[in-house]
Amino acid sequence: MMRRAGREAITLVVVLALASVAAEFAHLVRELIHGSAEFFYGDENVTEAMKSADKASIVVLVTAGILTARFLNTRVQSWRPRRLGIDAVARSAQGVDPGVSLRGTLVRTTATLVACVPGTSLGRESAILEAGGALGGWVSRRTGLHAAALISAGVAAGFTTAYHSPLGAIAYVGGHLGVWRNRRAVVYTAVSALFANWLSVTHLGGHPIFPGTHDSVASLAVLGLIALVPAFVGARAFVQLRDHLAVWRFGKEHPRLVLVASVAVSVAIVVVAPLSAGNGMEALRHVALGGSVAAAAALGIGKLLAVSATLNARASGGVVAPTLAVTAGWVLMTYVGLEKLGVNLPGTHWGGMIIGMSVGAAVGLHSPLMASVMVAEMCGQMGMVPFTAAAAFLAHRAVHRLDRWDEARKLHVPAAIHAEDE
Repeated sequence: MMRRAGREAITLVVVLALASVAAEFAHLVRELIHGSAEFFYGDENVTEAMKSADKASIVVLVTAGILTARFLNTRVQSWRPRRLGIDAVARSAQGVDPGVSLRGTLVRTTATLVACVPGTSLGRESAILEAGGALGGWVSRRTGLHAAALISAGVAAGFTTAYHSPLGAIAYVGGHLGVWRNRRAVVYTAVSALFANWLSVTHLGGHPIFPGTHDSVASLAVLGLIALVPAFVGARAFVQLRDHLAVWRFGKEHPRLVLVASVAVSVAIVVVAPLSAGNGMEALRHVALGGSVAAAAALGIGKLLAVSATLNARASGGVVAPTLAVTAGWVLMTYVGLEKLGVNLPGTHWGGMIIGMSVGAAVGLHSPLMASVMVAEMCGQMGMVPFTAAAAFLAHRAVHRLDRWDEARKLHVPAAIHAEDE
């Protein structure tokens, strides 16, 4: 018993150390992105900087960032196949070989940062989560301590610091890493998330990412109901487009042509619609204060196309923050459109967009529990959870029904139809 207690005490110390490193890394990544935007364009807010920056500089820098990230990503994928990405982190947490590679993950993280530094439309937080998980796996292999606990702790700390969301981090790790049934992993995940949140707020300048809302309960109920459909459609379209591009036959037959087109689309959208630049968080803070049709289109359509094109160019990056931005854009377009038609909406647009973002997280990331709390935590307003939870779970059920219908439609093919008949 004493030996076991001593081992748990050592694990706790290591988990706290991991959380500290992961939180500091997340903070440094954020500071590097902001500092780079100020260095290249004169303002740490990349969306504001892009508005007045020299267009030729944007074209050159974003193109170079995407192509360099592609080079690094493709090389490391061939060097460490099946040992990179959040899927590899999840397999490591579940004890499935091969484990996630720390060196390979660091190269992939560098690729993501290279792509994001010039303001490319792409999520950067995946690099933070993967690095935390890979570090946890490396420490586990060196110490022999519980792998699932250390990997989960590393991911949770990075998630918490990146999104100001400790409860969302616990839900994310439990679902995406598949460790809900591992009680030790869940406990250390919670410890790491809460410690990283404390460290971030008290020492790293952490604070809610988005403003809250003062809309009444009745207003939020109406705005939330209206937001459900456009948020679902926007998030679903974002997922479907990325899935389609990944298996597009033309893309496999003409890779160079598609690469040129993908880079051109990504760069052109950022130049024309500066709100589509970056990971989307700066743009969301901008529209929280008030948004136009142009701002809504830049997020809902521009960002959807730009991020999809960037990923299709094989630049490594994430989609969590971009998904929130895309769905918020679709909701904002709906609100502005209704008001143009003479419909008087209660409350503010932002209140409904918060609910819409929870729908986007549930649909795009297949995690209604995480979506229920994450967006509310990002706004520093846990009183929004009843609204975000209801919207997230309704959207998640709709996804399941749509997937079953789509699968049934594909399977129910008349037996008389054969390959040679096509």
